[in-house]
Amino acid sequence: MDSLRAPESSSALVLGLAMALGCGSGQPELPHADKLVTIQQGVYGITTSQDDVGDNPVLPMGDFAILVYGDAPPLSVGPNGAPIVPPPLAETRSDESGFYQLELDAGRYVFCTSFLRCVWLDVPAGRPVRLDYEYSVGSGWSQGEPVEP
Repeated sequence: MDSLRAPESSSALVLGLAMALGCGSGQPELPHADKLVTIQQGVYGITTSQDDVGDNPVLPMGDFAILVYGDAPPLSVGPNGAPIVPPPLAETRSDESGFYQLELDAGRYVFCTSFLRCVWLDVPAGRPVRLDYEYSVGSGWSQGEPVEP
């Protein structure tokens, strides 16, 4: 019954097609932030999240707040233990794919999450700068100087 046996190369072909099509990867494709930018000056990036237990994919995090301050926000806590977030100079939210952008004047700013994980970052004149955020156990922000409490 050798005539009913599939050629050995067919297994490799099926495996190659599955890999090329991304079958079973479970990894959503994150947007290419550099191709989505429309601002001339300011900040842009991708917000993502990753579960730190097991081998989990990095997922886009939509509707994530990015708050911008001219100085470090005062850290205060409300009666229920939640942080009191002062009004920012500017703010934006990521879209469903995790992408955000915000037109800003050149200068030094503090960028924060709504739960006040903050970094200092310089926005240069004449070009946008990328600042990603990953909601995970790591530092969170992709660059910048941490704001000391």
